[in-house]
Amino acid sequence: IQMQHYELERAHYNQMLELYHTDYDAYVQRLEDKYKPPHLPRRPAEPQSPELSDKLGKINAEFTARQYEYFASTSRLNWVTCVSALLLVGGLLFLTMFETGSHRLMYLVVLILSFVFMIGPSFHSIMSAIVGFLRAPSMY
Repeated sequence: IQMQHYELERAHYNQMLELYHTDYDAYVQRLEDKYKPPHLPRRPAEPQSPELSDKLGKINAEFTARQYEYFASTSRLNWVTCVSALLLVGGLLFLTMFETGSHRLMYLVVLILSFVFMIGPSFHSIMSAIVGFLRAPSMY
């Protein structure tokens, strides 16, 4: 079917190219282009071989499988990171609020630093979202 479609497009291309070189006014009328000057007819692309289509389909399937595995492991790691961050902040808040010794200032500094370094897991989530926008190589 692709070869028949290609042959049909090729015949149309040859006909339009012949009109372009011999009868320019008929070419313009056929395009019904009134506002911009017409350009050469577009050459049709040859269909790809079935072997190449199969190879590209296999590459696409492998890419999609790897992307799924990456997101499955990333979602588990994000939950582990979330729980550990909540436990860290909760523990530091508990120590800051109920410590009676002189270490309260140190706990407060560690709490502030933990908020600063929690950007790491957030950065990982952002990178995961960016990877989510990646698409497999196109077959065409």
